[in-house]
Amino acid sequence: MGAAEVRVLGPVEVLVDGEPVELPGRRSRQVLAALAVDVGRSVSVERLVDLVWSHDPPKSVRTQVAIQISALRRALGEAVETTAEGYRLRDDAVRVDADRAERALREAREQDCADDAVGLLRAALKLWRAEPLVGLRTPGLEIVVRGLGELRTTLADELYDAELRLGRHREVINELRALVEEDPLRERFRAKLMTALWRSGRKVEALEAYQAGRNLLVEQLGIEPDPKLRDLHQAILADDHAADEADAEPAPPAAVAPAEVPSTSPTFTGREAELAKLLGSTARRLALNGPGGVGKSCLAWQVAAALAPEHPDGQLYVNLHGATPGTEPLAPLDVLRRFLRSLGLPDRDIPSTEDEAAARFRTLTAGRRLLVVLDDALNGSQVRPLLPAGPDATTIVTSRSVLADLEDADHLAVGGMDDVRSVELLARLVGTARVAAEPHAATEVVQQCGRLPLAVKIAGARLVGRPDWALATFAARLRDERNRLDELQYGDLAVRASLAVGWQGLNDTATRLLGLIGTLELDELGLEAAAALDGRAPRAVRRDLDQLVEARLLEPGAGPDRFTVHDLVRLDARERSAQLSATERDEAARRLVHFFLESLRTASRLYAPHSAWRVTTGVADHELRASGMAFADRQAIIDWIRAESGNLVRLAHLAASLGGGELVAYAVALHVPVGSQGYWQERREIYELVLAESTADVAYVQRDLGLVCCHLGLFDRARVVLEQAVRTFRDRGDAYLEADTLVLLAEADGEVDHLRRARALSQRFDDYRLEANALVAMSELLAKGGEYADARGCLEKALDLYRTQGSTTGIGRALGKLGELCQRSGDLEDAASYLSQAVEACRKVGMSLREAARTWDLADVLHDLGHVDEARRHRDAAIELGVRLGAIAPDQVEALKAEPRPPRPGSLRSDP
Repeated sequence: MGAAEVRVLGPVEVLVDGEPVELPGRRSRQVLAALAVDVGRSVSVERLVDLVWSHDPPKSVRTQVAIQISALRRALGEAVETTAEGYRLRDDAVRVDADRAERALREAREQDCADDAVGLLRAALKLWRAEPLVGLRTPGLEIVVRGLGELRTTLADELYDAELRLGRHREVINELRALVEEDPLRERFRAKLMTALWRSGRKVEALEAYQAGRNLLVEQLGIEPDPKLRDLHQAILADDHAADEADAEPAPPAAVAPAEVPSTSPTFTGREAELAKLLGSTARRLALNGPGGVGKSCLAWQVAAALAPEHPDGQLYVNLHGATPGTEPLAPLDVLRRFLRSLGLPDRDIPSTEDEAAARFRTLTAGRRLLVVLDDALNGSQVRPLLPAGPDATTIVTSRSVLADLEDADHLAVGGMDDVRSVELLARLVGTARVAAEPHAATEVVQQCGRLPLAVKIAGARLVGRPDWALATFAARLRDERNRLDELQYGDLAVRASLAVGWQGLNDTATRLLGLIGTLELDELGLEAAAALDGRAPRAVRRDLDQLVEARLLEPGAGPDRFTVHDLVRLDARERSAQLSATERDEAARRLVHFFLESLRTASRLYAPHSAWRVTTGVADHELRASGMAFADRQAIIDWIRAESGNLVRLAHLAASLGGGELVAYAVALHVPVGSQGYWQERREIYELVLAESTADVAYVQRDLGLVCCHLGLFDRARVVLEQAVRTFRDRGDAYLEADTLVLLAEADGEVDHLRRARALSQRFDDYRLEANALVAMSELLAKGGEYADARGCLEKALDLYRTQGSTTGIGRALGKLGELCQRSGDLEDAASYLSQAVEACRKVGMSLREAARTWDLADVLHDLGHVDEARRHRDAAIELGVRLGAIAPDQVEALKAEPRPPRPGSLRSDP
């Protein structure tokens, strides 16, 4: 591809070697614009969605993004590249006009010669061809357009400052007059025009320019000109050239209207999506809620700054101290008195009661374009008297809890930031060079801060105060959980103090429950698990969980009645749990492990009713201290396992800490129900933990570990543990499990003798599945040698045995193997028939991973038969199920769907 240029300062255009290139459709130009304004930097898919689709993205939005990226690559080739975070428009391959303008501004500021600066600034301004992004604006892109507008204003401001310093008063009069006509309320340009006219000997015109501006301000906004502009007017009247300071800039607007909102923080970052949603809202009230330290106030100030031009009658601000450590929340009457004074009401006229003061406030604000920011509200009762009247006023409220009783409000939950945005915040605090020098340590620092903006800011302050510290040094200090909260305090900022507010007002049972939760290392906690941990009924525990959510000490989880706890809240709760006795904490942990154990045993009884040893090993039923889940059906089991998948390994470590038979019991019970959904690496880690920590009843775990290692291709490890398990079962005289394990050992080492012995042992039992399993394994060995007919015979016999036994799981397995074998031998019609039946059988028994694998195989066969559309539908279904199971990463979906016949991912194996 030749030299490429992207233009966004006007209609979006692409030029290659100076020739325009057509882009297919509006969306591709919007996506290009979003990439172009961040040229050279990675833009996440989430940010692209927020900018282009804003608050109403379709369900297929990620696919839509991929489609638009493909269209851009056809126009720009490798200039559009995929990154770990999303996509990037390479600045070494494409020139972007907006980026050129920013570079020109920076270069102009570095010039010693004003003439050189003027040349750079004029060249930059010529890049504007029209209004940026004409015809492409969305609420998200509108923010981008505002930024480009500010860039143009800054360029013009600095250009005419330089021109006036060079004495080119007459030359710039017409240009300045055009700028004033374009934006008549911008007093900076009017001051420059007056100065140029005055210095050119055109005093009357300078005074007329002032009077025209004053008339506009009075008529449209009801305010007088800026004091500096008035001073310039007086100097012109008096011909006082001593007062003429060409470089002087007008001061901030006079305090005719209140302007109380704190200025935006220069470190504000990472909230583009939230900012776009709030600025795109048409509601008169915007309510931001979220945990302490998450950055609600900074976001509110940023929104207020963006909305200020639309509210010329003033901006009122108050910190209501609803969650300020050591400070009582402000009474509405105190706030109303303050607001009324800000609006010019004399103290003698301010009512003495809340109702009267609220009524007076509504009277004064009716018809005014006023912005009110109520920061850190306690509840709706504190906020309602402070709401201004009239349709032109806007109120922004921040609070920890959701103010659901605030009418006509758009609510936005403000959560933590991701690693990328958190590191960007840290870089703004400590300097980009310092972060760039230690990128991994910077990431660890923000992760140890739980990506909580308050914690990141405290970390930044400490690092600024200690320039001798490497980021890795501070990361190591934060790594110690016992001292992390001590490290995260600086001056009057402290994470622990921010969290303390949430504990105020908790009842005793909620306080105890959170303390117990703090002793755990779980991703999420369901209602029933929390009840088991606490030792009370779910109905009673739900009330306390709700209170903890309202206090923002817990957050709602991924599903109903599921809850998460922030890492720093967990550490705080763990410190507070010290008041609980060691016995109380141990018993709570045992109840929780027993709850999961009994739940898995219940699932095992449904999935594998013939394997009694899976529900009796390690811990007897009468020793269990908690009951488990009552599953309505297999789908309920699948849903529960998916919800708890992040806790599987952590629970194994918790079981190991109890020092009894819980660890082995847990590992043995989870194999079938959890294995039906995959989770290979998690199971391997759990089984290896058992072998490292336990000695009793480990043969069962060795057998399961061998199966998992075979799947993962770790055949040497599989052979070792399976041989140990076979010897143990043989020594015990357990012929059933010896035969079962020999089948797995044959898969690990390919020895047919193991299968012959397994089949011989199976003759002792009425359970035909043992022989059927051996036949399936035999078919694998035969197929590897190209003996397809004999392999098919083994599978057909195995299918008959499974049907005789009534094993739907076995039937699905044999049908799938037959379909796979027929596909390899070229019998595609038979393959399609077998695989269709296999998919149905797997779905019936909830073997979701096997269902996904066989659906994929069926798609391959249909594609080879020429049924392309039907094949695509089946493959899409397999991909969707694989994503739900965690077997396919979401970022793989685009590539998989883009290929006509992609190979089945290794993570979608048919035999768990």
